Amino acid sequence: MGDPTFGKSWKDRIVAPDSNILTVNSGSSSIKFSLYGLGETERLVLKGELGRIGVSQGILQAKDHESRQLTDQELNLPDHETTLKTLLAWLHGHEEGKDLHAVRHRLVHGGTGHVKPQG
Repeated sequence: MGDPTFGKSWKDRIVAPDSNILTVNSGSSSIKFSLYGLGETERLVLKGELGRIGVSQGILQAKDHESRQLTDQELNLPDHETTLKTLLAWLHGHEEGKDLHAVRHRLVHGGTGHVKPQG
């Protein structure tokens, strides 16, 4: 029968009027994230990065929608699984992060023309 939400905008897919959406962009050694509140308009709540995954002294940095520092700490981030669990636990400590309605991952593929980092 297919997906009944196929082709619909996010406003048509989300039923809660005040939904919180987490977007993540995972790279080989970092996870960048943004938390958005959806209502009549989309608004950035906070954004940040967990970096140096698998390297000594990983970092968690986050700022609110006005670029005020929320955290800047060194952590042990041995792998992506631990890093994602760390992110979700940290978000749970913030009111908006306690009630996530969806998580969206950004995935980009460069095709055969982009097989190594550009420099």
